[in-house]
Amino acid sequence: MRAAILMLACSLTAAAETVTLGPTKDSDIYSYTDRATGTITTLGINSSGVGSPHSQRALIQFNLAGLAIPAAEIGTAKLRLFVVPPDPSFGDLVPGNIQILRQTAAWTITNPTLRWNHFVAADPVGLLAVPAGSSGSWVEVEVKPLVVAWAAGSVANYGFALQAESETTALNVTFASMEVTGYGPQLVITRAEAPVVPPVLALTSSGASVHVRWPVSGSTGWVLETAGSPSGPWTQVNGAVQSSGNWEVSAAANASGRGFFRLSKP
Repeated sequence: MRAAILMLACSLTAAAETVTLGPTKDSDIYSYTDRATGTITTLGINSSGVGSPHSQRALIQFNLAGLAIPAAEIGTAKLRLFVVPPDPSFGDLVPGNIQILRQTAAWTITNPTLRWNHFVAADPVGLLAVPAGSSGSWVEVEVKPLVVAWAAGSVANYGFALQAESETTALNVTFASMEVTGYGPQLVITRAEAPVVPPVLALTSSGASVHVRWPVSGSTGWVLETAGSPSGPWTQVNGAVQSSGNWEVSAAANASGRGFFRLSKP
């Protein structure tokens, strides 16, 4: 009986490398006083209507100079913020969307004191949704395009600028600042990993038996399995021996005259 043979292989994705950065500086700005709010443990985002007489915005900057993941290998980059109850003097949490933008000018918290007109934002990066009932939890937004540009050096890194999506629509959100250990802003960057390439099977048939061979190099953890159809069930093939840099094993064709082989990594 002549066996019909098909080779199959499973691929896996390697565990991605992740780097979590904390800010080098952060601050909010209050339009009414034209300076930072003075509460260093929180970052307020507030919209108070036309003209923004009592609105708040925030700036957050991270240093990417020592990032071990090259720009071309960044898979994801997420800005994560921890929601805390607003200062009672600013009212209760009012949920909504926060616009994340690129800050385009250098800024400092003191000397001179941070002012409303020091918020110079452009190039929207994404919308951060802060739902009702989110106090005491993390929220996050994907900001990869801007982080890649910073890492590549194609734009200067002056940090993120945060403001209400619409400063004519009510919103009142407060985040923990970098001064709150364990709850400050985070920039979580993950390396994009290429799929792991499985070792390749080589098959030769002789009568009713099949000789299966695959390289020893790169095959750690992979096991040979066989089935009568692609849908299985699959059973492990034992008895392989090493010869000239390969694993080799002979298997008999099944009763149907069809055989399917694959390398699988549990």
